[in-house]
This record gives sequence, structure tokens and C-alpha cells, in this order.
Amino acid sequence: MRGAIVGASGYSGAELTRLLAGHQKVSELEIFSNSLAGEMFDEHYPNMAGEVGLRYQKVPEGITLRGYDVVFLATPAGAAMSLVRDIGLDGPSIIDLSADFRYLDYGLYKFWYGKDHLFQNEENKFIYGLTELNREALRGARLVSNPGCYPTSILLALVPLLRDEAIIEKEVISDAKSGVSGAGRKLQEEYLFYRCNENIVPYRPIRHSHIGEMEHQTYNLTGQDIRLSFTPHLVPLNRGILSTIYCRLSKDKDVAEVEERYSRSYGEEPFVQVLQSGRIPNIRDVVGSNNCRIGYIYDERAGILKIFSSLDNLLKGAAGQAVQNMNVMFGFPETEGLPRQALG
Repeated sequence: MRGAIVGASGYSGAELTRLLAGHQKVSELEIFSNSLAGEMFDEHYPNMAGEVGLRYQKVPEGITLRGYDVVFLATPAGAAMSLVRDIGLDGPSIIDLSADFRYLDYGLYKFWYGKDHLFQNEENKFIYGLTELNREALRGARLVSNPGCYPTSILLALVPLLRDEAIIEKEVISDAKSGVSGAGRKLQEEYLFYRCNENIVPYRPIRHSHIGEMEHQTYNLTGQDIRLSFTPHLVPLNRGILSTIYCRLSKDKDVAEVEERYSRSYGEEPFVQVLQSGRIPNIRDVVGSNNCRIGYIYDERAGILKIFSSLDNLLKGAAGQAVQNMNVMFGFPETEGLPRQALG
């Protein structure tokens, strides 16, 4: 296969480059970045010296990208839709890591991102690539929208319980802690070492764009119309996410049924591990892998089910899931090219 990555200079694009360079089914890979055009990949990511001998190229006109089998778009929201318009929906397979095609209703995209969508008068033909929960739709798909990192951690934990109405959908609260790489590679004061070190900062707790994605995709995947209260926090870590979800069991359900629903959903999954009740996952056990680890505990005194979900925001939350989706789309072994063991 011939693959292309547009936006390979950022953290997610660099992880994609690393993964695809070692993928047995990708025989040719080219990487694009206007800001680094002409420079070598390993000049900016020396940890890959001797392993990835690729040179950044200037992003070509979209029509040129039609010569690849698969094109990954690791670009900011708003940029991907322009590239997709130029490439055309009838061209190569596209896996978009931005938010541009995560909403079936483009009016919701405008509400959460404050801009009109270039395809607002057309049907969204992209499949939402939350692999474990949408696998059948991904088989043979050509257009895939990769989920956000926070939504991946929270939806994997919530959807199995909402599908069977094991929890009350109107009473869901979540907070999440994320490493600084989740904010991207852009140079902004709030992401400098001096501001991040020895500090924890909640950000955009009311209108965080991932709230809309989680509510919208929860409805699409379960038929349940939730109103999620969500607060993300930036913590002084390079990478990783730990999400905590607070909800109430439905009146006729108990914690044993939570275990049964998770087992039914993820018992055979290679990248989702559900821990025994009372065990709590942490970031160290997932960083460097494509895994998501889910734990839960029932607080009888408060009547609250607490669910904990951890993953690497650059792998299962971005590049790793994109490669996992590619594997499913093309019928490759789903684990091909993906790390299953954390760095520890």
C-alpha cells in the first residue's frame, strides 16, 4: 500500500509516521508539512533516527493525493475539510484525525466550532472510527473520521452501559486529566514548561468541543440522549489521559450487571482491558500502547458508580486508533503495527 500523512509535523502526525513506517502492509509512505518542507523527519524527532528516513514535503494540491491508497489527515479542525474537498470523496481512502467529519449534522459542527462546514449542504459519508464499537461499519469503509482522545476514553467506558440501559443517561458527569501533548505542538504560553509544571489547570469546562462529539456519538451509538457535564484538566505529563465518570445505576440494575456488560462488549478485544471491580487503571499502565484500560467501583454510600478509563492520547486517542481503523478498513490483522505493551 501507498500511504500519505498530511500534517506529519505535529505530535499525532509524528506518531502516525512512526507506526506506519513499521507497518508490514505499508510499502511506501510519504509525509507532508508546509512548515517543515524539505527537512528530515528525524531532525525533529531524533528518537526515530535510523528508523524513519523520510523527508517532509510541501502539501500538494489535493488532486495529487489521489495517487495514494490511504491518506491520513492530521491537521487542525477546519483544514481537513478543504483537503477532502480537493481530493474528492471518490478518491483514495481517507482517515481524518481532526473534528471536521465527526458530526452527522454539520449544524452541530458550526455550534461547537463556530464556523460553517464546507460540506454543510451534503450528507456526511464518513464513518465514526471508534473501532471497538463501530467495527462492522468500518469494514470496507473508505472515509473514516477518527474520534477525539477524550471521547475515546469516555465513550468506550459509557456506551456498553448505555446500550443496555444499565445507567441513568440523564445523570452523567465526567472529568478528565490529560498530558500536555493533548494540546498539540503549537507554541502557546499556557503550554510552556513554566506554566504547566507543578500545576493542574481545568480548561473550557462549559463549551469544550468534545462535549458535543460525545453527546452526538452517544446518541448515534446507543439511541440515548445524554447531557454530559464534562471538565478536562491539563496536568504536567507528556502524554496520557485518565477520565473519571460519575453516574447512577438504573433502578433495577446492580454492579454485577456492569461487569457482565463490559465482559460481553470487550471480552475478546485486543486493545480494551476491563479490570475487576474495585481495581483502578492509571496512566503509566497504558502510555506507549494502543490500549484502553477501564475500571469501576460502586460507592454504596453515595449511590454512585465511578468508572475510570485510561489511554495514551497520542496512540489509542489518535494515531494508534487511526492505524487500527485502517487495518479494519482494508482487512488486515487488527493488531498489525500497533504496540500492545505499555512502557511501564
